[in-house]
Amino acid sequence: MKLFDYWFYWIARAYYKQDGKGAATAFVGLSVLQSFLVSAVTLPLIRVYLLGPGAPSPKTFGTIGVGILILLYLVNLKRYWNKYDLLAERWQTETAAQKRVGATLVVLAVPVVLALNIFLLWLTARR
Repeated sequence: MKLFDYWFYWIARAYYKQDGKGAATAFVGLSVLQSFLVSAVTLPLIRVYLLGPGAPSPKTFGTIGVGILILLYLVNLKRYWNKYDLLAERWQTETAAQKRVGATLVVLAVPVVLALNIFLLWLTARR
């Protein structure tokens, strides 16, 4: 969970002036990122094992995806509500170089996870 804590902290920190300690953007951003991670694992499995005659419609998969996103949002809300100061205290001793690396990793997480989703779907489509 440390990775998700760090992602939440960095997103909340980036949008602190806009959101304050409420960190609404961090809750949504982290939940979307986690949803993409879940889909990176589940979509290829669904594509390989569940698609075929009698498979659920794409609308059903979309509904399930939105349900997962909402569930992750609620879990993150419970986990990180009023925890910004605690997380900021945990990482306040970072050097400038560590902050640059951390910010870079958070920014790169989104395209890397999206690329992983696309690659795995492409890979399973070749079967």
